[in-house]
Parts: sequence; C-alpha cells; structure tokens
Amino acid sequence: MPERLVIDASAALGILLREPGSEAVQARLAGALDGELLVPGHFWLEVTNVLARRYGRAPDDVVAT
Repeated sequence: MPERLVIDASAALGILLREPGSEAVQARLAGALDGELLVPGHFWLEVTNVLARRYGRAPDDVVAT
C-alpha cells in the first residue's frame, strides 16, 4: 500500500530555501515518492506567514508570486 505523507509549510519552505537541517526532510520525502504527499488545508496561509515573518517579504508580494 502506498504511504501517505503530510508535509507542513515550514518543512516545504526549508527544502525550497535550503535551510540548515532540511536534508533530513528531503531524504524522507525522497523515500516516499511512490506514495501520496498531502498538505494541510491551511498550507498556503502558513507559507505566506513564514515568508512574511521569517524572511521579511511583504505579504502582497508573497501572494502575487
């Protein structure tokens, strides 16, 4: 049976932005490629929040891209 894996915004952004320690998350995802990757319903709100607060990006800019 294919595995189901839930990823949150912080983990996804950690991989995309190459944050320290994200290698472990990336390795786990690579091991689940034949499964189903799920995100919580509030995923995009979290992405916007992390980019705005942690990286200082303007919320309007985050939503526009």
